[in-house]
Amino acid sequence: MKTIPLLLPTIAAMLIAAGAAPTAQDEAPKPSVTVMGTCVYLGKARDNIVVTLSNLAEPTPAKEGQEPEPEAEKAKPLTATTNDKGEYEFKSVPIGKYQLTAKGRPQNSIRAYKEADPVDFEITADTKSPVEKKINLTLDRAK
Repeated sequence: MKTIPLLLPTIAAMLIAAGAAPTAQDEAPKPSVTVMGTCVYLGKARDNIVVTLSNLAEPTPAKEGQEPEPEAEKAKPLTATTNDKGEYEFKSVPIGKYQLTAKGRPQNSIRAYKEADPVDFEITADTKSPVEKKINLTLDRAK
């Protein structure tokens, strides 16, 4: 019967720990949307163009004497390549401020990359999915 006194504190500690940890049901889902569109050059949709989605938000600085949290680091840009219809898509993009850029060498283009002017936009809790952004490529100097 000596194990019962030791077992009760162990069970109590397990129950307290289980109650203290948030469960998946307690966490609200983070809103996200799909960002999609078409890359166009000279009025035609173009394939094999690399589209980059960059989060413009700066990470929250760590409080004095504390290490920055891993998720506080600036998010890495996402990339997608347009398909044969010139379409690109980014799924599950969370709330934030973003910039889209595109660059590539469209088919039948001679020695020149084409580049799009950056497109800045914001996703809020009220943003409806999908967010559609058309990107127009312009002539960049030969590379």
